[in-house]
Amino acid sequence: MAGAKQGDTVKLRYFGKVDNITVMDSNKDGKLLEFKLGDKKMLPGIEKAVVGMQSGEKKSFKLFAEEAFGNYRQEMILDIPRQQLPPDMKIEVGAYLQMQQPEGPPAIIRVMAIEDELVKLDTNHPLAGKDIELDIELVEIA
Repeated sequence: MAGAKQGDTVKLRYFGKVDNITVMDSNKDGKLLEFKLGDKKMLPGIEKAVVGMQSGEKKSFKLFAEEAFGNYRQEMILDIPRQQLPPDMKIEVGAYLQMQQPEGPPAIIRVMAIEDELVKLDTNHPLAGKDIELDIELVEIA
């Protein structure tokens, strides 16, 4: 039986953790993660791990930060004039905001500091700089 290959649609069960303890994500709710290999909608390291797997096969592996959400980058911390934010937007230090990007899902941005005229925003992905441990099971190849 052939394993999963580019162009196949696959369904996975998965469990991810960061720093060996914090659950990053899982589909313990029963809904399988479905994606097409090669569509670049999934982290490249996950796609790479799935290629060649057989239906029913399980795999545990680690994605290093650069293969996952990237390294933490200081230049991704921005000082934005407060007037550029919607006037009715309620912001507080430590809060996470979602901002729509031209392409892809909304960016998750953390408010680091609020001053009179400026808001300091961390635009790094919340998991930037973190290695991720994943357990996956390939349930179906279509």
